[in-house]
Amino acid sequence: MALENDGVSTWGWRQNSLISVKDGEYTYNPEFYLLKHFSHFVKKGAVLLSVTGEMSSNTTAFRNPDGSVVAVILNPFEFEKIVTIDGKSITLKPRSFNSIVL
Repeated sequence: MALENDGVSTWGWRQNSLISVKDGEYTYNPEFYLLKHFSHFVKKGAVLLSVTGEMSSNTTAFRNPDGSVVAVILNPFEFEKIVTIDGKSITLKPRSFNSIVL
């Protein structure tokens, strides 16, 4: 989970760690924030849902046991992107992860 900058596993593979450490300073990497989106909003027992549309390759959605739906969407573009979920238009900031709870 935490490695020195440019950390390498015991197998000799470069790693994408959640946290990088250099000279005693910690840096939270994008993987940390992605995991935070999923672990905070997707509850135990959630079911993976099918997603369609233009942004489907950048979207993962779940139905939580309480009936709420969580969509985690990556906007990889350098510009804002508008998506529509259940008839609601949502503007995603450039190069951002977004958790939408319905």
